[in-house]
Amino acid sequence: MQQSHDCPQDQVGAWLSTDRSRRLAFLRWLSRGGHLTDCRLPEPTRQKDPRHDIDPEDQLALARQLLHYPDSASIEDRAAACLILLYAQPIAKIAALATNDIKVRDTGTYLALGPEPVLLIPPLDDLVTALPVAKPFGTASTLADARWLFTGKNAGTHLHPASLMRRMNQLGIVARASRNTALLHLASTTPPAVFASLVGIHINTATRWAELTGSAWNNYAAARR
Repeated sequence: MQQSHDCPQDQVGAWLSTDRSRRLAFLRWLSRGGHLTDCRLPEPTRQKDPRHDIDPEDQLALARQLLHYPDSASIEDRAAACLILLYAQPIAKIAALATNDIKVRDTGTYLALGPEPVLLIPPLDDLVTALPVAKPFGTASTLADARWLFTGKNAGTHLHPASLMRRMNQLGIVARASRNTALLHLASTTPPAVFASLVGIHINTATRWAELTGSAWNNYAAARR
């Protein structure tokens, strides 16, 4: 078997032996990114499940398209899709976002997805701030409730999560898999306590994702103190 200078094949096998299912997914993610070029990974024992395996580069390419090309989808669908692809937000939570969740400050536009509002990257900030004025036309406009960023068909309601799910599927987005891919990226680049607060997940969940990526954030809190 071939070996990598940075990660010998026998070490890969030993690491997989203790938690094969989760660790193998992480190693395949590294391999797709070109970080394990000389290591051989076990062949999958079953067909790839698209709900749990999305190429991060493909996801990033889709996010770029939706961010920068107005003709790619409606403002609502582009904003919702990017909240899934980049900020790992669940469909039900996106559908229920309210106008008062937007915080415009001197430092930029923030969106309250968790206890600590997250600074939105451009041009997503413009998409989100446009949502309160991107309401339906005609009769539906009289039913639109100004409280919601994503208005529903019935008076006073926000968009139903099932409707938003169908719209995301039409864009080629599988919500669970896209969220997992986004969480892997966040967990590998941001301390668990930070991204848990920003995207609105429990610290224990964030810690498990960090462990899955192998990120060394254990001493981060102590270092800050």
